[in-house]
Amino acid sequence: MKENLNTFDRIYDVVKRIPKGKVATYGQVALLAGNRRWARVVGYALHVNPDPQYIPCHRVVNREGEVSSAFVFGGCNRQIELLAGEGVESEEGRVDLNVYRWQPGIDKAYEVCLFDLDGTLTDPGIGITNSVAYALGKYGIKTGSRSELYKFIGPPLIDSFRRFYGFSDEQAREAVDYYREYYRDRGIFENRVYEGIPDVLGKLSHSGRMLVVATSKPEQFAKQILEHYDLMSYFTFVAGANMDETRTKKDEVIAYALSSCQVTDISKVVMIGDREYDILGAGKFGMDSIGVLFGYGSEEELRKAGATHLAQTETDILKYI
Repeated sequence: MKENLNTFDRIYDVVKRIPKGKVATYGQVALLAGNRRWARVVGYALHVNPDPQYIPCHRVVNREGEVSSAFVFGGCNRQIELLAGEGVESEEGRVDLNVYRWQPGIDKAYEVCLFDLDGTLTDPGIGITNSVAYALGKYGIKTGSRSELYKFIGPPLIDSFRRFYGFSDEQAREAVDYYREYYRDRGIFENRVYEGIPDVLGKLSHSGRMLVVATSKPEQFAKQILEHYDLMSYFTFVAGANMDETRTKKDEVIAYALSSCQVTDISKVVMIGDREYDILGAGKFGMDSIGVLFGYGSEEELRKAGATHLAQTETDILKYI
């Protein structure tokens, strides 16, 4: 049984890599999973798919390009509808494999990679929580454990002070100023690069992808961090918030990044981040996203937000690009 579970996991991992707008055959999935003789096993594994929203079994067809008459999640017509919704056309239940077949290593699913900063490229936990605690102390608010303040990592600061401590707009702006008193000199470098990130960025950059930072952190601070940790050279552009707390929402930052880099084909762009704000921001553009599980967002949070893929580790990011 353990062997079967491992086999299914390998099959599911391959299916999760099939990009939107492409299909793969049962035999192709079997080969990529490790054994060309597993075509029937692939069919059975997809029949008992534990999570069809995350494991897109509708992107698997037979060697003639035909959809499954026994598609377990709604029948063949439902499979056709799901494929059509992703731009894959079919005629009489058959997909043209010459047009839509996935060719890993040849297809470049994503040409532009937008990276969040905090919780994705670096772990800023100590610096951000120390800065928040410093700001709250100005109001006589004592904080408990550091983990209570992790909720400040990701969303715009002004929103967090309002949401979590009931501050007025004026108080929230003042609190951000206090936060920066500590952050600009000390907190900004109470930080560390996630171990596998330099290797991931190096491989993506070498492969010809355009790498862009899209963060709700003020752009000035983002650039300082990237320079300090020798990451700046990997990126074509750094998009962040303004110091006056405008352009802080993730969709606003993404729009700024796309406009600045003159990117118009959203199908070639992927957003990579650790919180729901990254995933929801990408979703407003119909953009795919990779939720990373080594940051500060939970798997439940990222799935609920609609992440296209989930990466357990830094190197897992490469599986989906």
